[in-house]
Amino acid sequence: MKYHNSTYQTSLTKFPKRLKRRPGKIVILAIVTLLLSYPAGSWAAPVQHIAFNQEQQIQEYELKAVYLYNFLNFIHWPTSPGSEDLGPMVIGIVGKSPFGNALEALKVSLEVAGKPTIAIKEFGPYRSGMNLTACNLLFISASETQNFKNIIEELQQSPVLTVADTQDFIKAGGMINMIKHEGKIRWEINRAATNNANLRVSSQLLKIAIKTFE
Repeated sequence: MKYHNSTYQTSLTKFPKRLKRRPGKIVILAIVTLLLSYPAGSWAAPVQHIAFNQEQQIQEYELKAVYLYNFLNFIHWPTSPGSEDLGPMVIGIVGKSPFGNALEALKVSLEVAGKPTIAIKEFGPYRSGMNLTACNLLFISASETQNFKNIIEELQQSPVLTVADTQDFIKAGGMINMIKHEGKIRWEINRAATNNANLRVSSQLLKIAIKTFE
C-alpha cells in the first residue's frame, strides 16, 4: 500500500477566553460554530485541527466527536432515489464507546445552532452477522481491534465511512484513522478503501491528512 505524507498546515482554532471555563456542552457548541460557519457544500472551508495544550477544557473525545461530524460533511456520498428524504446522517459505534455523552452533547449543540443534526446508533460489541450498514459513518472502537478485518469485510462495498483511532486500522482496510500528531488530532486516509465503497473524499480533507494511502 502506497502512502503520501502531507505537509499542509492550517491555523489552530482559538477560543474566546470567556468560553474556556465553561462546561463541555458550551465548548462543543463553540467548536461546532467555528467548524460549520461556512455555507453547506462549500469545500473551501478549512478543516480545523486543535491543539490539546491550547484548550485544556476540551476533552479528547469531545473533539473527536466533532471531527466525526466534520468527516460526514467532507465526503461526497453516492446518490440513490429518494435519498434526500432519509433524514439525518447516522453515526454508528460498534464496540465499547469511548465518547461518553460527547456525541449526544454534539447533537444538542447542532440543534441549538440550527445546523443539520445527526442520529447516533450504538451497535454494542461486534457479533458475526451484525447489520452494520444502518449508518453513514461507523466508528469502530479499540475494544474491537481483533475484529477489524471481519467488520470491514462485512461492510465491503457498502457506502459506510469507517473510522477509528487505533494503530493498524488502515492496514486492516479501514478508511480514516484519527491519530495524535504534535499535540493535535490529525488523520490518515485510505483512499483505496473509500474508492471501493464509492465514497469521494474532498480535497480539503485529503490535504490536511497526515498520510494518504492509495
